Amino acid sequence: MILPFLTITSIFLFSYEQTLFNLASEIDAERFADFAIFVSAFFSLITIILLFHTYQQTRDTHKVTIDTFEQTKKDSIGNTFFNLIQNYHAIVDHLHNRITLSLQIEYVELNEKCGNRYGENRDKENA
Repeated sequence: MILPFLTITSIFLFSYEQTLFNLASEIDAERFADFAIFVSAFFSLITIILLFHTYQQTRDTHKVTIDTFEQTKKDSIGNTFFNLIQNYHAIVDHLHNRITLSLQIEYVELNEKCGNRYGENRDKENA
């Protein structure tokens, strides 16, 4: 849409009151300078518009990036908490698996000497 306008305007400005395709005549330098100024101003305007459009896209992209970062940070905190719980359960399971039969017998004997104040028996009595 803009390119046809530029082409028509350029042809009009450059050919107004001038014979076209006459290679024997000299080029009017002032008219050619006006044409160059028009074209450079037009492209400067296009450049400013595209620069502003790029700025808007960069700002929108930055906003999306910040939102994504905040969501990732929240997810990371939640994942860290659940990973700590999983590690806790893994450690407890590992410790339960390390208890041998002789340690269990020794624990029961010591608990009976102390009057069954420790362990599952006490918890069952309080419930």
